[in-house]
Amino acid sequence: MGIVVLAGGVGGSKFLWGLAQEMDPERLTAVVNTGDDLELHGLRISPDVDLVTYSLADRVDVDRGWGLAGDTVFCMEALGSYGLPTWFRIGDRDLATHIFRTDALRQGQRPTQIADAVRRALGVQARVLPMADDPVVTYILVGDGAPRYLHIQEYLVERGAVDEIRGVEYRGSGRARPTPEVLAVLAEAETIFIAPSNPVASIGPILAIPGILRRLGEARAPIVERADGQVSSLGQRRGVRPGRGAVLPVHPGRCGRHADRSCGREAGGRDRGAGDPGGGRGHHHAGCRGEAPGGAARPKPSGDRVRPRNVI
Repeated sequence: MGIVVLAGGVGGSKFLWGLAQEMDPERLTAVVNTGDDLELHGLRISPDVDLVTYSLADRVDVDRGWGLAGDTVFCMEALGSYGLPTWFRIGDRDLATHIFRTDALRQGQRPTQIADAVRRALGVQARVLPMADDPVVTYILVGDGAPRYLHIQEYLVERGAVDEIRGVEYRGSGRARPTPEVLAVLAEAETIFIAPSNPVASIGPILAIPGILRRLGEARAPIVERADGQVSSLGQRRGVRPGRGAVLPVHPGRCGRHADRSCGREAGGRDRGAGDPGGGRGHHHAGCRGEAPGGAARPKPSGDRVRPRNVI
């Protein structure tokens, strides 16, 4: 029995850090978004998992809101001299985490095992669980012309969130299965928090996994999903209204149309590095059932808002 937090981004990591100061951290578990994972320079990078881990280890760069405090970027500068992309600025010591993860994946380890090894190496007592070992990737549909999909990091960091947004897609979410570790902690939790993270970029990918939604609906623990704060630009254009209330309505058994209630802002009033993802005129959920971009069937939105009995 313990506290479980669904989280991602700067706001979620700070929320977790605060909880860890007020309770026995060994009773705290973070279930973390992996929808913004990417591969770059041959390395597997898991930004939200690393951000949560670095924050709980008291090693995060608080000025930037991500990365390791006091890190340097000599490797990035050298890569730039060879004409390689450097828009995703990885610190030199941060690179060690990505090298370790990539090597462990090649040896057949699961992302869950790797995240646990990293948090132990950094002295983090709380558990840090990726939302799934299966890949789920958040893509943003942009532009007024032909559909164009950008990886969320490309949209946020490389392009600075300047594109007009038409929708959001969580590719692979319909096929992704929660890990046994995630299912176990949700079943055994005494309280489940949905952190004040970006509701579309950080929490949406977690709740887009049908197995997690089902387990939340079955959970005996109360689900606390109230947060104060402003809504990110993506949330605003997706129809999220500021104020106090549920971060996301929960649709057991489906990915859910999640952007219509209030949410918490990322800490410091901004979200996830270079900029907030922006909203759109149409909500895309092709990825919730694994269809190809612009593919055929998409789930029909339900007019009924079904919420677990235990949501606070």
